[in-house]
Amino acid sequence: GSGVGDVSPAVIEDREKLSQGVVVISVTVSKETRRVVAGPDVQARGIVFARDGEVLLRDVTKVFMATLEEGVANGDSFDEIRELAHERCARTIRRMSGKEPLLIPVIVEI
Repeated sequence: GSGVGDVSPAVIEDREKLSQGVVVISVTVSKETRRVVAGPDVQARGIVFARDGEVLLRDVTKVFMATLEEGVANGDSFDEIRELAHERCARTIRRMSGKEPLLIPVIVEI
């Protein structure tokens, strides 16, 4: 609606996701060699707790890197790799923590 305080369903969905936390996983790869030149770097807010958080982030990083390596070996585009990494990492987070945070996989090409 257009009334004061009205919010669209998309805004509600975004807010629900953010309430579960945010995880950003980034890596920098060379366009020419398709090899990792920096990273991975994982940033998490509002999802992990002390001891369990280390294990969760380590496992998510492993899943992300394995997906990247598999995609590069198969000749997949970085967009395809990013999409598959999102699915696999989200599944891992959900399985380990019971949460579904906003997940942002980033592959920077230089």
